[in-house]
Amino acid sequence: MSSNTDLVLPGDGYDAFEDFLYNAPSQPQLLEMRRTEIINATDAAKKASAEAAARKAAQDAPTASRGRSSGGSTRNSMSASRQNLVDWDDNYEALKKYHAAHGNCAVPFGKETGSLRSWTERQKKLNSLNRLEQDKVDKLKALEFDFTMKQLSSRSVGSKSPSPRSSPRSSVNATPASTTPAQQNAPAAAPQAPPVRRSSSAKADKSWAEQFEALRTYRDGHGNCNVPFGSEHGELRSWTERQRKLAKINRLEQDKVDMLIGLGFDF
Repeated sequence: MSSNTDLVLPGDGYDAFEDFLYNAPSQPQLLEMRRTEIINATDAAKKASAEAAARKAAQDAPTASRGRSSGGSTRNSMSASRQNLVDWDDNYEALKKYHAAHGNCAVPFGKETGSLRSWTERQKKLNSLNRLEQDKVDKLKALEFDFTMKQLSSRSVGSKSPSPRSSPRSSVNATPASTTPAQQNAPAAAPQAPPVRRSSSAKADKSWAEQFEALRTYRDGHGNCNVPFGSEHGELRSWTERQRKLAKINRLEQDKVDMLIGLGFDF
């Protein structure tokens, strides 16, 4: 397994972990690690940093220690920024080559382009949050990059057309032959509202979430999402194949695509 020191591990907070999920596909060694190993590596890095800070505090004067600690933090921040800029430039050059070969920036999902597709989706999201630097926006616009994010549309699953009703003409003044005068003079019963047909989309979403959690469990135990055929995992394998087919024909919602990419799922 590759050394953990070169990995960009998740920091504290939601934004840091979100960045980590988007970076995961571009770091192949992360896909070889289990969730517990990533957590342990993160904890170990934090512990080592805390111990080093404690040793410096014990050896140096408080004022000097604070100055050096601040300087070290600044250097680390600058180093991380430079690394992020290098990663961005590398992905931009890859996108430029794709544009030159295909005439557009619509990178598809796949084994060879999955990492670049994830990066392009990340740029769209950062731009929508006004967190993408203007010079990067200008570079992407020069490639005719489309910043539009895919909008999810609500779909009604299993809906049926209402049953035909009888003609109004046939129902007006219609009196059964066997009714009595008392029945004829009785007030007409109030019309009943048609039964409400409930969509099964909520049930489908729950089933998808359950299968996703099963895939997460499998990934944590095996280090990948390559579910084999067999009596034990047959249902989960069929579900993963279904997700690949839906993504291929652009019928898999973008939030689900992002969740699967976060697990290192190979489309």
